[in-house]
Amino acid sequence: MLVHIVTQENRSAYEDYLNQMFEMRRRVFIEKLGWEALTAPYGRERDFIDESDAVEYLLTLDDFGNLIGSGRFGPTTTPHLLSGPLKHFAERDYEPGPSCWEFTRYIPTEHDDSPCKLQGRAYILTAMVEWAIRRGVRRVLGISPMETLAFTGRMGWRNGLVGMPIEYQPGQSAVGMHFDLDRESLASTRRFWQLEGPVTFQPLASAEPWTPQTAAALDVLVHAEEGPLPDDVASALDLDRADSDTRREEIRRRAVG
Repeated sequence: MLVHIVTQENRSAYEDYLNQMFEMRRRVFIEKLGWEALTAPYGRERDFIDESDAVEYLLTLDDFGNLIGSGRFGPTTTPHLLSGPLKHFAERDYEPGPSCWEFTRYIPTEHDDSPCKLQGRAYILTAMVEWAIRRGVRRVLGISPMETLAFTGRMGWRNGLVGMPIEYQPGQSAVGMHFDLDRESLASTRRFWQLEGPVTFQPLASAEPWTPQTAAALDVLVHAEEGPLPDDVASALDLDRADSDTRREEIRRRAVG
């Protein structure tokens, strides 16, 4: 399993995965959770933040290269949910700026009975901290149930409220909150989930689209021990056996240590 970081620079290589993500968001937030304010033209749940060039996504891909979870980061220097349609969740100043980003559309795994549910949650929460360190972001905003504060506190995150709990649908309440993240947060999060190293990978800009086959091969490459790679893995990533070790180190250098 790996969490891929999708940016404006590499987004074209993830077109198919992003379409799957928008469809998954429709199934989760509109069909399952019944969020009436959302729309899904052409079967895909999107909003104004998804139209921004600055938006970045976390895509959790399992060992077979299948999309199982996702999340979205957007800057607070441009219009965002807590400054616009959901500003009633932010009664207090949350210090918007270049080092403060908003995290929304969080899906650890789509299905509650998924065998990857716990691992998917561990990976995407850890990926949030790794992403923040990559970007020099110190504060992440979100809107979540109150119990999220206690849970993230157990992971070692410093957090706080930016508003009061609000019932957004009958029987369902959420609250605006912030998380202050740094390398100490990363270390405590990895300890909490018993993770030994990075869970994120940010590919360089590429004209070649990512597929389940290449994503699964990448997963093997990142997690494999030293030595020759299986032929199918090397072939999927267009590697010669001679350069697989060099490429492996290049990939690991692009992960947060």
